[in-house]
Amino acid sequence: MGKLFAVIRREYVERVRSRWFIIATLFGPIFFGSIMFVPALISSRDKASANGTNIVIVDATGAGLGDRVSARLAGGVDGGATAPTVRNVTADAVVQAESLATQQVMRGDVKGYLLLDSLTLTAAKARYAGSNTTAIFDMQRVERAVQREVTGLALERNGIDPEVAKQVLSRNVNVTTERLTKAGRGGSGQLSFIFGAAVAFVLYMTIFIYGLNVLRGVL
Repeated sequence: MGKLFAVIRREYVERVRSRWFIIATLFGPIFFGSIMFVPALISSRDKASANGTNIVIVDATGAGLGDRVSARLAGGVDGGATAPTVRNVTADAVVQAESLATQQVMRGDVKGYLLLDSLTLTAAKARYAGSNTTAIFDMQRVERAVQREVTGLALERNGIDPEVAKQVLSRNVNVTTERLTKAGRGGSGQLSFIFGAAVAFVLYMTIFIYGLNVLRGVL
């Protein structure tokens, strides 16, 4: 027991004498406080909400897929959600429609816009841009709606053949997200995930290095 207290006393004296002890004492609580509250603040601002379907669907498929997705989103779990606005456009008018929808998002009129084009039908790919791309539940809801309606449309076009149905049902729609703010485009909606991974890595390295210092002091 005496050796243990000797080690504790030596470690305490060495740490107090170092300048890093003062820095850690002053800025440590601020750092760890930001780790705890910043992710919670981001999640609270962008969590799934009742107006998560307040979006614009730009449909360039020519197959009425936008109307089907809008109806699916409006149904939701309780059937009381607001149906997204659908804009049926040609392939040549997609850029103009996206520009208009982007302006609406930046003004705060809508949460975002969903682009459905020929790739949605052929390659099962769609694209969503908006201010709520970090709201996981909203994004999952949109992705599921697109996936189900693409699957249903493909089944109808193929006469619901069993073999074709197996191939179609195995599809996963890849919806890429892009965050929009009042200042413009803000990058991918996966920023929060990257931030969390970076914080976890910093914590791991801090504990690892501190453990080595303690081990060296004990030896």
